[in-house]
Amino acid sequence: MSTDTLRPDEREAYWRYVMSDTFASVAIHSMATDNVHGSIQASWAGRLMIADVKSTGQKIRRTPKLIGDADNAYFQVALVAGGVGRLSQDDRAAELRPGDCAVYETTRPFHWLLDDEWDV
Repeated sequence: MSTDTLRPDEREAYWRYVMSDTFASVAIHSMATDNVHGSIQASWAGRLMIADVKSTGQKIRRTPKLIGDADNAYFQVALVAGGVGRLSQDDRAAELRPGDCAVYETTRPFHWLLDDEWDV
């Protein structure tokens, strides 16, 4: 899935949709307004999804409301391949750089802050 073939005014809405549809529902804020782009390449190995996600800077939140509306629960493992991301869940926070990874749950609120281009 990619925003590459879309008109610039369609990209942000599409990106919000595919992120929530592919993974757990999230709220995305503060995307770059002039050149939003993103791609997800995913495949399945049994019940395990392996995905490469690249995009412009954004804030991603998994809120209590989104968790309450969900009928699924996942562990997510994020391995940063490019860019810098800050992930927080509960009372823990980490700044992740290329080569760093984190494990978090979709049944509790989390927050990603990705300032610039990123690849996870």
